[in-house]
Amino acid sequence: MKKFLKSPEYQRTGSKEPWAVLVGEVPIRNNAKDEVQEMAVKDRTAQTRYFVKNFPKVYPDYLMKYMKMMYKGHSEEDIKKIIDNSKQNKEATQVIGLIMLFYLSLRLAKKMNTGCRLYIIEPETHLHPKRQQAVMYVLDKIFKEHYPNGESCERTV
Repeated sequence: MKKFLKSPEYQRTGSKEPWAVLVGEVPIRNNAKDEVQEMAVKDRTAQTRYFVKNFPKVYPDYLMKYMKMMYKGHSEEDIKKIIDNSKQNKEATQVIGLIMLFYLSLRLAKKMNTGCRLYIIEPETHLHPKRQQAVMYVLDKIFKEHYPNGESCERTV
C-alpha cells in the first residue's frame, strides 16, 4: 500500500482514467509503463508480515470473507489459525497479501475517485493447484464488489 500511495499517479483527484488490472504475463504498453503499480510476490509477503506482526489476532471481515472462498471447507477457526500462522506458510502469506493489497487498493481508489493500473506478478506463486484456480475467482469477486456494473473500469486478464 505504501508504494501505491506514494505514486505520483495516485495523487490525482477527479481522474476518470479507468482501472486496468493486469494479471500474469500480460504485455504492458510502453507509454503506460510509468503508471503501472506492480504487486509482486515480495510486496504480498511484506504486506502479510506487516499485518500479522502489527495486528495480531485481528481478522477484518473482508479478509475472512475472501479467505473462506480460497479455503473452501475450512472452518472460521481454521482460517484464523491460517492467518495467525502465515509466517510459516508461504501459501497463506501470498493469499493474505494478495487479498489485502487488491481489496484495499480498489477500495481506496474508488473512495478517492482516482485511476490506477495494477500488475499482479505471478499470482499463483506458492499456491496449491486448488488455490491457483480459486485466486482468479476471488480477484473477480473483489473487483465486482467495488465495481458491480464495471463502471469506469477496464480489466485485462
